[in-house]
Amino acid sequence: MNKDKTITQRIINKQLATGKLKDKFLEYTNEWMEYEESEPVGGNTKEKKLILVRGASGAGKSTFAYLFNNNIENYITNQITADDYFMSSITYENWNNCNMKRDYKFDYTQIRNAHTFCKMVTEYFMLAYREYVVMQIQNKEFLDGHILVVHNTFTEEWEMKPYYELANQYGYKVTTIIMENRHNSDSIHNVPNDVVLAQKERFQIKL
Repeated sequence: MNKDKTITQRIINKQLATGKLKDKFLEYTNEWMEYEESEPVGGNTKEKKLILVRGASGAGKSTFAYLFNNNIENYITNQITADDYFMSSITYENWNNCNMKRDYKFDYTQIRNAHTFCKMVTEYFMLAYREYVVMQIQNKEFLDGHILVVHNTFTEEWEMKPYYELANQYGYKVTTIIMENRHNSDSIHNVPNDVVLAQKERFQIKL
């Protein structure tokens, strides 16, 4: 396989990713099947959904995403969050286990990279699903489609814009879900109360 033509390399080149950002992206995608990029399959009517889960820290976004993904049948399902960038180990064995204790090391200086990483993985899953459809058609094995869940705070509209652009590029229908913290839960990542309050104050809702 020509590594220069793989979907991981395309995304790395697109984002000009180097250093820790490139390493984290390769670490995350290393356990998944690598594909050489090909042209889109014509006439693909399979359902493709991008679900953006929004809410302040501690609202339960990650718990919802993990439970949702693990209980959907007949679809390819994936989930990603910017917080995964700060996990010490993000591999196929533990990425979808919400009960597994993972070492979370937040670094304020890496926030921009964390969100770039999240967008890179989102595009990776969209491209990987496109290549998977080619295999399905060749093997005459069909599922109903692809559901991709991205769970970040998404407090303002501009934060969601890149995901809408990816959805438009790859033919995904976007749904947004807002998580309310009626259960008065605290952030599993110990986000300070003043930061959570700031998230709530700038949260934009379009009804």
